[in-house]
Amino acid sequence: RSHIRLAYTTHGCGSLVVDKNNFFVFDTIIDILDSSFMFLFFFISGLFVIKSINKKGVTKFLKNRVYRLGIPFLVGWLLINIPAHYILLSSYLGKAASLEYFFIHWVKALNLFTNGPLWFLWVLFLFNIFIVIIYKIFPNTINKIKSSNSKFFSNAKYFLLTFFILGTISYIPISTIFDGWFITIFGPFSVQLNRIILYFLFFSIGTIIGVRGMEKSLFSQGSNFIKKWWILITSATLSYFLLTTSYLNSGVFNDLFISPILFVSSSILLSFSLLIISIKYIKKTNH
Repeated sequence: RSHIRLAYTTHGCGSLVVDKNNFFVFDTIIDILDSSFMFLFFFISGLFVIKSINKKGVTKFLKNRVYRLGIPFLVGWLLINIPAHYILLSSYLGKAASLEYFFIHWVKALNLFTNGPLWFLWVLFLFNIFIVIIYKIFPNTINKIKSSNSKFFSNAKYFLLTFFILGTISYIPISTIFDGWFITIFGPFSVQLNRIILYFLFFSIGTIIGVRGMEKSLFSQGSNFIKKWWILITSATLSYFLLTTSYLNSGVFNDLFISPILFVSSSILLSFSLLIISIKYIKKTNH
């Protein structure tokens, strides 16, 4: 749905088709989702990794990841991304484009062999492989996490501060090298390189939380983190407001790393605000 809304934003960035009947409110919605949705996606994906490995075993788990992530990525790239660009070119020309023209003057020029909006599938597959490697090299890590009494699992301030520090370390250095545009690594594999380490951090934290279980973390139904949801949402709103304000003076704020720092805080606070709202909604519907 986020990609559909892109067509109706005032900038149309990231959409194959831009509708002239745009609506500025969608700009804000897309910006909020851009700062939170995929981060939350990777966090939630990580919650189930270790349980799945323990249940299926490493070999069966990796085969399952190939079926669920690898094959859909390749099929989607071949049958959705490339044809979609062909239809767009034909629409632009006002007639059916020849395949020769399409591949030589369109695909090659714009590097449209990249993965398009399906990028998250191969990135998630890669993250799963990383966790499997860690799982095999450090087999005792799981038990250590389960028996840990760290405040990271029980203290909201400690959890968010630790996450913020790690997020800042993960994002700011690489963001000085790469901007927010998608960069092709090779073949159809492209990604926003300035975010990939931060994505992996969310995935890793989700994996750690998943080892203990949501019921033994800050996200359990009766925790103060859930009960005082309004504090998190207020903080997320303030952080996002400051982030958008910093973009208006991007030169000064980027030089001082204020915009990148605010982006990290917004991604964390907005992501967990959406998660808590979902948890509270599930609790309400179950009653």
